[in-house]
Amino acid sequence: MTIPTSARVIWLAGLIDGEGCMYVRFTNQGRYNTPHGSMGSLETRVEIHSVSTRMIDEVQSIYEELGLYYDRQSPKNQPLSTRPAIRIVVRRRGSVVQLLQAIRPFLKVKEREADAIIDFFTLHPRESVGQRSTTEQRQTLVDSVKQLKRIA
Repeated sequence: MTIPTSARVIWLAGLIDGEGCMYVRFTNQGRYNTPHGSMGSLETRVEIHSVSTRMIDEVQSIYEELGLYYDRQSPKNQPLSTRPAIRIVVRRRGSVVQLLQAIRPFLKVKEREADAIIDFFTLHPRESVGQRSTTEQRQTLVDSVKQLKRIA
């Protein structure tokens, strides 16, 4: 039996809302000097860790159906765990935004984090010359998502 796409996306939203993580952080801080100041790369990603291979297989299937770029990492033993955990990560900006837009209507806990990330990349769709966000704008996004994690 194949589950309809909408039900699979709702299931994925619940999984990410409860067990997933949305990250926004600077990498290579201070590595690039631009007219906007010293800047690093802005990394955004959505991760799910699980000891359930079947669950990660289902997530991977949904990501493929949505056309997302993702990494599936080999099982690793975690401290205090009796089974190795598998991690699946969406990290390219376009894929992160596409994923968050697909699941956003169904999020209850992490909806504000998703909104902050979606809004930022709507205002700054391309991080190219002339449209690059400033260090302050990037830092505001990072701080906002960190603060929202404390509230949830």
